[in-house]
Amino acid sequence: MSKVSFKNFGYVSSISKNYTISSSRYPHQKKYEKRILMNIIHNLKINKKDEVLDIGCNVGTHLIPLYFKTKKIYGIDHKECISVLKKRLPGISSKQLINGNFLDKKIKKKFNKILCYSVLQYLKNEQELTFFVMKILKILKKDGIVLLGDVPNVDLENNFFKSKKGKNWIKKFNFERKKSKNKNNIESISYFLKNKTKDEFLVKINNKIIKKLINKIKKNKKKVKRIKHSLNAAFGPTRENIIVYN
Repeated sequence: MSKVSFKNFGYVSSISKNYTISSSRYPHQKKYEKRILMNIIHNLKINKKDEVLDIGCNVGTHLIPLYFKTKKIYGIDHKECISVLKKRLPGISSKQLINGNFLDKKIKKKFNKILCYSVLQYLKNEQELTFFVMKILKILKKDGIVLLGDVPNVDLENNFFKSKKGKNWIKKFNFERKKSKNKNNIESISYFLKNKTKDEFLVKINNKIIKKLINKIKKNKKKVKRIKHSLNAAFGPTRENIIVYN
């Protein structure tokens, strides 16, 4: 994650009482969290023998429920995110929570399942994105699985919003968003970042970038599957999961 976004997520986690907003979703999207979790469990084939790493674990939206479904789960994120997570899950060992940006940390341990959900879009450019993903693969055990989840794809977004289904979807989305804002006053992470420096440049992920990334992964003798999100997903079919099998 870029240094600016990394710092901002940490800041919001330290002051927001709404964990959905801390995860950079709108309050009305909380209803999708159980569905997202089930999707993660399915794609990673989670079981009680797994040692999992959650990269960009934030305040534990996914890590906390996975804690009870795995042998051991580790999380890495900003120290403020980790602090909140620890308070929410006091039973977890501090050794399983890593303060810092995955881009900068040296991770010696290997894992058979690795989750990186809704993170890639906060990297600076294609080069940093590629480096980030290849670094993940270096700590994946043999026969392990990586889920690069909730990857926004500009091409999917543009095509969807041009369609009749897309226009109806965004109309409903904006209605629910406005309704939630009127009820809660705070509608997104941006509320907390009004006076904060924001990233001027972040990678715009499209089909071309994803295909190049997948080709590089395959050269490392890994299998890859792309799964487009459904119409009933939090952001509709504008995002996708990339699953890597070692």
